[in-house]
Amino acid sequence: LLTPDGQRTTSSIVFGTSSVVGNIGDAITAAFERVVDIEKNRTREVQLAENTVFTKTLDETTAGYVKDLLIPKPGGAPVFDTAYSMFLGYDIGLDPKNYGNQQYRSALDQKMQGDIAAHAQMIANEINTRNLDNYSFYIYVLPLNEVDVDAVAIMDGLVGGQGGSHV
Repeated sequence: LLTPDGQRTTSSIVFGTSSVVGNIGDAITAAFERVVDIEKNRTREVQLAENTVFTKTLDETTAGYVKDLLIPKPGGAPVFDTAYSMFLGYDIGLDPKNYGNQQYRSALDQKMQGDIAAHAQMIANEINTRNLDNYSFYIYVLPLNEVDVDAVAIMDGLVGGQGGSHV
């Protein structure tokens, strides 16, 4: 919910998707397939957001604004921009056992920069060929050492499973 320089409040609903697979190219393709699915089912996705947003702690003014944004009123639909957030996890292909800490960080940085640069055009092509060029995209890339093992460990930690925190 932004109010740039005192102008009219602008609103974006950011739909999120994630893809955690071994290859960054496959992660990109899978994430864009999910974006297209969200596009096809946007009304249902907004209803899901509507059902979860009010369980969060918001001040009364913000909660009212979000409610007006998500729940249509008679005679008109809410106005918002759509954006997409993509979380891409992939196998970085570096064995940390072969490096000291600083050397690993340096190799990781160099490898990620190369991987992202090598796939930037693929991302642009996915956006253009799927007619998604009117939307903002927020793309987060997470390198993993062992995709299958690390993804499970991350989810366990988030939901308080084996090895996770029970806060």
